[in-house]
Amino acid sequence: MRKLTQLKQFILNLPLNIPVDNLEVKASDGRVVFYRGQDNQNFALLYNIEILLLDFNQPLEQLVFYVIDWIKENSENYDFEDFTYQTDILSNDSYDLILKIKDIQEDFIYNPEQNRLDATTIDLNATDVFYQNKKGFLALQVKG
Repeated sequence: MRKLTQLKQFILNLPLNIPVDNLEVKASDGRVVFYRGQDNQNFALLYNIEILLLDFNQPLEQLVFYVIDWIKENSENYDFEDFTYQTDILSNDSYDLILKIKDIQEDFIYNPEQNRLDATTIDLNATDVFYQNKKGFLALQVKG
């Protein structure tokens, strides 16, 4: 799950001086989406990201600004309605914070010529890419 690692490093590199011991980034409610078909080995990992910051002493809006920027760069299918947070005030200067980002997607396309999986981006919502086959399953429509 490369996006988790990228996001954690992104947050640690921000000019907010967040100690590595005060940051936890994890996936929750993960699921695998795949499409039926004998020749289709492609799939997507979909999951929610939870960012836990302990004893955070910066304004929330600064972190949110940076995280939204990261989401725009790394998740084309993101719906901002699901970007939530919770706080627990520790003192006048610090608080614990949980940011929850829903439905992050990582796509993998099987490359049979090289016998490997390639990370890529598939728009699961694109109406011109997927169609419902006779059995009612979504299938990838390759145009060519």
